[in-house]
Amino acid sequence: MNILKSLLKIILLNLYLISYITPRNKKKWVFGSYQKFNDNSKYLYLYIKENFPDIQSIWITTKKIYERELNEIGINAFYKWSFNGLYHLLTSKYYFFSAYLSDINFYTSGNTTKINLWHGIGLKKIEFNIDSGPLQKIYKKSRIINFLRTPEKFIRPNWVLSSSPLMSEHLFHRAFRIKLSQCLEYGYPRNDLFFWDDTKLSKHINRYEDKSLVPLINKCKEFDKIIIYMPTWRDSNSDFIKKAGFDLLKLNDFCKKHNYLFIFKLHINTKINIEKGEETNNISYFPQEADIYPFLPFTDILITDYSSIYYDYILMRGKKAILFPFDIDEYLEDSRAFTLPYQKYSGCPKLYNMNSLLEEIIANKTYNNETLIKQFWGNYKGQASNVITNYFLNN
Repeated sequence: MNILKSLLKIILLNLYLISYITPRNKKKWVFGSYQKFNDNSKYLYLYIKENFPDIQSIWITTKKIYERELNEIGINAFYKWSFNGLYHLLTSKYYFFSAYLSDINFYTSGNTTKINLWHGIGLKKIEFNIDSGPLQKIYKKSRIINFLRTPEKFIRPNWVLSSSPLMSEHLFHRAFRIKLSQCLEYGYPRNDLFFWDDTKLSKHINRYEDKSLVPLINKCKEFDKIIIYMPTWRDSNSDFIKKAGFDLLKLNDFCKKHNYLFIFKLHINTKINIEKGEETNNISYFPQEADIYPFLPFTDILITDYSSIYYDYILMRGKKAILFPFDIDEYLEDSRAFTLPYQKYSGCPKLYNMNSLLEEIIANKTYNNETLIKQFWGNYKGQASNVITNYFLNN
């Protein structure tokens, strides 16, 4: 087994060296993400596919089964280790990914232009900014060993997608060890759909989204308000749902009284099982396989804590965002620190127990988020995919 692993490492190293000398086509762009088909990479890929036929846009999958599933809905997808996949990877000039080069293929990325679209803005320290919590071991300790294990986390991108000067300065350029001039302040492709009309959004959902999304959207029509709870991932992976004081029967009675639907949407990395009672008809659970972004326009209230989803959600003017940082002291102790002060850069009032949370849900209050939107999104008006595409076509 050790001999086979050594041979594999030698083969991959040779592939990486070869990738520096293969011819690269500037009109062939590959995309990938940390799930089957999601995040900024997904929406940029779809925009180019539908609007720029002269660009050969290709989605790279990390699992063979995803290739077939995506081809069935019209996505030009190839498995990263297939013959065709390797051919396209070795001949594409531009690599667009949502987290790391492993979203596509690190070992074919020599002499490519690497664009990290990332997957969230906000206050939490990321990557090389992290100096506390479990993740600091990757970036602060045993760096050489970790580089050999996961080199894709240490390769500097040529460009990182940002959203504003504030985010470039305080989040991205230090986190990725790049110059400020390498931060592209264009906004996020995944948020462009917040500016679509109902017809365009419906067409997109029916064509590209998981089939579990339509029944949930139809169910939402039965209620006066849709509330979605999207807590951030805790590095400690503790059962914070219990600590928050959620009583599902009480919550269900509250929602039933007001004809609300309450939806739990946990982070993909969160390993918590929520007991789902038969009597909780006013509580639902967002399907893990579905993309949350096309669903958010159908909601009325977002509840979160330290998640970057808060800054995305406030782009939809008229909707209400509530912050519920009930465990902030523990979170700061066990997790990553903030790169900007939480109280100053998180807008609306913070709630710390279930009773005050329920009171805020029914309160007829609105908050002006325009200052916050300007700080975190600059001049973004829903045209990120268009601006990004034209930038790389013209440079």
